[in-house]
Amino acid sequence: MWEMTYRGTERIRLDIFVHENLKTMSRAQIQNLIKDKYIQVNNAEKKPNYLLKHADIITGVIPEPSGEVRLASWEHPLEIIHQDKHVIVINKQSGLVVHPGAGNIGNTLVNALLHYFPEIYYVGNPLRPGIVHRLDKETTGLMVIARNQDSYLRLAEQFASRKVQKKYYAIVWGIPQKLSEVITTAIGRDKRDRTKISMHTRKPRTAYTKYTLVESTTYFSLLDVEIKTGRTHQIRVHLALLHHPVVGDETYAGCNWTRIKSAALRESIKRMNLFCLQAYYLGFFHPHNGSWMDFSLPLKDEFRQLISFS
Repeated sequence: MWEMTYRGTERIRLDIFVHENLKTMSRAQIQNLIKDKYIQVNNAEKKPNYLLKHADIITGVIPEPSGEVRLASWEHPLEIIHQDKHVIVINKQSGLVVHPGAGNIGNTLVNALLHYFPEIYYVGNPLRPGIVHRLDKETTGLMVIARNQDSYLRLAEQFASRKVQKKYYAIVWGIPQKLSEVITTAIGRDKRDRTKISMHTRKPRTAYTKYTLVESTTYFSLLDVEIKTGRTHQIRVHLALLHHPVVGDETYAGCNWTRIKSAALRESIKRMNLFCLQAYYLGFFHPHNGSWMDFSLPLKDEFRQLISFS
């Protein structure tokens, strides 16, 4: 069972508040849990649209997954950076989907984690056990996974309250005009193309991205990027808005290959098949003892090689 207290003064819907604090569950899933009496307020049943008052105590349990959503384990190599009784930190490889979804229910990070850490099966969301944050399929880098329910809730709270520090290396097209810049453009699901995220949305959500220029060459720049929010495709969209999209991003980068005049060089780089976004730094408070933990990775060799090309 988990418990949280509403400390605000403005009235807010129960389902919205829980969703904001349990980011790894959809609002629809939370509404179903409330309707099925798994989530209560002050030990009383409420409807999803119940307006919370200051000091209301919300309690809940996440039911065990039914046989219909049984997840299989998958023997797939993982790079484990750290593990203890409460958390696992990994370096996710590019091309690996984080959790099962439409079209892929077996060959994901979650399935691989279940092979090595079967105890996470009942932790958090039944469809993505142990997962408290995500990286895009093609993004490589650091992720933390919860090994028990208490750690899951404590880590989820840190992400919701923006206590976690996340930094990325991004190789982008062109050279930014500013050495450092903060982008705060609100983004959301594009109102015309639901597969994309953009500023042209019916439901804009605040987003904070800060980049610092590390080095630049003829065609590319290496940026150190820090985010305070974790919106879908946030870094990719914000950098594309500056006309410096991530190299290898087919969704938001457009036809930037034409910037390279040499056909031979252009084809050589294309053959590298890179998606140049790496989550290289992750810092958070240990969910059990409260100590600060941080992890970092060096710039990928392939990214360094790309910079050297130009």
